[in-house]
Amino acid sequence: MLSENVTQPLLSYIRRYVELSQEDVDAINSAYQTRPFKKGDFFIHQGDHIDEVAFVIEGVMRVYRTDKGKEVTLFLRDENSFVTSVTGYSTHRLSPYSVQALEDSTLLVMTSEDRATLFEESQAYQRFSMMMLERTVQDMEGRIDSQIADNAADRYLRLLQDHPSLIQRVPQYHLASYLGVTPESLSRLRKYL
Repeated sequence: MLSENVTQPLLSYIRRYVELSQEDVDAINSAYQTRPFKKGDFFIHQGDHIDEVAFVIEGVMRVYRTDKGKEVTLFLRDENSFVTSVTGYSTHRLSPYSVQALEDSTLLVMTSEDRATLFEESQAYQRFSMMMLERTVQDMEGRIDSQIADNAADRYLRLLQDHPSLIQRVPQYHLASYLGVTPESLSRLRKYL
């Protein structure tokens, strides 16, 4: 069982959504394990069976897909974010995405088996998990809408507003991929703004 000192960021995050009893806290501490990642390490490889979800304690993770040799960044996750391949994790299918550390990172990792046990032990965590699933769907819909309706400048400004630290922490070519532009276009955009 992890100590509350280790899981404190996760517990604080969960408490923003639901109340936790000491029994809930103990169950959560038993379900998660700490795992360090060096810059460049993979949490998930595209095409792998995935059985884990993680909470980012420290660092930045990139969720991306490789298609015809080209990497497309779908999501960037920093501290106090969950990361996995939702499709692979929830359906036990092969992951269509890779998840890679963009800097040295520390994750709290939970297997689907431990999640099932946690759901049995904590109704509060069940409620929280449903909220996170809804939030994930909202994030995905927002990302799709932004790619369709917003121009590159609007997408960049939203990223700057919502996650300013990512601008400094993520290499420009990954930011460009995330925003749906070339690195050269992003460079011009940054000079213009």
